[in-house]
Amino acid sequence: MTEAIRRVGKKAQITLPKKMIDQLAITEGDRLLFRISGKNIVITPVVPVSKSSLITENDLQEALAQADQEFADGSAKTFEEAGQLFKEAGWVEENNNS
Repeated sequence: MTEAIRRVGKKAQITLPKKMIDQLAITEGDRLLFRISGKNIVITPVVPVSKSSLITENDLQEALAQADQEFADGSAKTFEEAGQLFKEAGWVEENNNS
């Protein structure tokens, strides 16, 4: 874990240590989320989502129509565990230690 102590400056400004900036690839203009958790301040880089990556109503309707067709013709894939679905969807990495 990377840690550092910094003095609060004028107007409550705090400078992030270069090591942390480099580790998180923070650049000028990036946005940071500040959240209070108990007596701690949690700072998280915010990654903007481009409009081109958003799902449209049409995308959703097409996906639902495809799912309906797969259920109707018996080609819908089933999973015994949610973890299997998550891995196939690419939402989690495979654990090669098992």
